[in-house]
Amino acid sequence: RMTNTYIAPGTDSPEQMIASTERGIFVKAINAGSVNPATGEFNFNTGETFLIENGKITTPVRSATLIGTGGDILLRAGPGLLLCSQRRALYRGGPADSESHRNDGRRGSGMMTSEKTVLCELAQRLKQEGFADVRFYIERTEHVGVGVLDGKRDSATRAKESAYFVEAGKDGKRCCTFFNTLDGMDDVVEQMQISASASQEDYQPLPAFEQEVSYHTDFAPADELEAIKVLAEAESRAREEKRIAAISNCRYNHSWKEVVLMDENGTCMTDSTQVASVSIGVVSREDSDTEIAHGGRSAASLAQIDVNALAKEVAQMGAQRLHAKPLESGRYAVILQNS
Repeated sequence: RMTNTYIAPGTDSPEQMIASTERGIFVKAINAGSVNPATGEFNFNTGETFLIENGKITTPVRSATLIGTGGDILLRAGPGLLLCSQRRALYRGGPADSESHRNDGRRGSGMMTSEKTVLCELAQRLKQEGFADVRFYIERTEHVGVGVLDGKRDSATRAKESAYFVEAGKDGKRCCTFFNTLDGMDDVVEQMQISASASQEDYQPLPAFEQEVSYHTDFAPADELEAIKVLAEAESRAREEKRIAAISNCRYNHSWKEVVLMDENGTCMTDSTQVASVSIGVVSREDSDTEIAHGGRSAASLAQIDVNALAKEVAQMGAQRLHAKPLESGRYAVILQNS
């Protein structure tokens, strides 16, 4: 969510932020949480967390829960709110070496010719029924994943889905409906007629597109055998930490999403994105204490993720949590690592 939202960098380095904190916690990862968008109330469960005492990172603590209200935090922080001077670059789209560009005739929008033909025919049928300015929104998703256990393929997933949305105007009112296949166009026309009889919303259509614009990238996951090899190596790296009793999760996922806007003439605007991710979980054990830890990384492709470094980091996190003390409830300065 909010992928086009940026926070401008501040003036303090990470070292300066920590040194200026008398009592607080340093949070290297957030595991999960939720936000109420109406009230701004939030709660987040931290992952790898350390106590800050007198400007220094000291002992690891068991995961804490951060609670509060966004507006209240910002108002109370005031001039005391510190923003790091270092900002990570965000990425979007396909792999760095892929050809995501405007369509100049050398590559298509990603739509199959048969699919576009069916939708153009549907647009003409709707116009014959009195609808005008027909617009289509098409969303396609594709996902593959593979997990390993003890160096061998343990599970695999593959999913592919398309969804269609059509809107048009009739008697100045907005009419719309969803559908998931291109087999039942009669049903789509019927649903649009029902929408027309019930609609109270004025229709303000997007203007017709002057030319095709495409930022299409093909779905390009890593080879499954290569992914299994990388994950098996990561398991071995995690087990180098002697206090790791088991690997609870070691998985690679690759997801692709394409969105197409099409007018009634078949002219399209296309954009696609894809992301690869690796997640690793461990169980650490020493004496009578048992802890769990997990972490993940994402990038445009598996080749861009240092999976072995992630495995070592998660294993170290699991070992550090052993015998860690629970954090006492109270107000703490919180420093979040931007990773």
